[in-house]
Amino acid sequence: MKEDIEQLLKLIRELNLEWLDKEIEEILTTGKLRQKEIFEGQRRSISGIEQVSFSDREQLETIISALKNYFVTLPLVQTHIDRNLFENLKIKNVRFYEDNDFEFTYVSKDTKKLSELLNEVLK
Repeated sequence: MKEDIEQLLKLIRELNLEWLDKEIEEILTTGKLRQKEIFEGQRRSISGIEQVSFSDREQLETIISALKNYFVTLPLVQTHIDRNLFENLKIKNVRFYEDNDFEFTYVSKDTKKLSELLNEVLK
């Protein structure tokens, strides 16, 4: 399973998805939190939280989930936005980018100037 994990991370790097690689690495390095009981003596216990590493399976599931979100979910959201969200508005051709930037076209007689103004105001 470790070989599969390394191959998937290598593939992500080869696709130049550095930001996705960094996010996955951060999640895998950080691990997860779980509740733990600490016993003091025979009758008393204290509940606490500890940080533990992901199992190999959990690491693989995390990577596959991130890839699904990027290659399947994000394009579906983009399509939904293009087809539904703005259909009754004059805003068209909305595009989102990896660095949280976006652009759009506003349909009017003076499209270019109004679009530039709206993009400046929304940044």
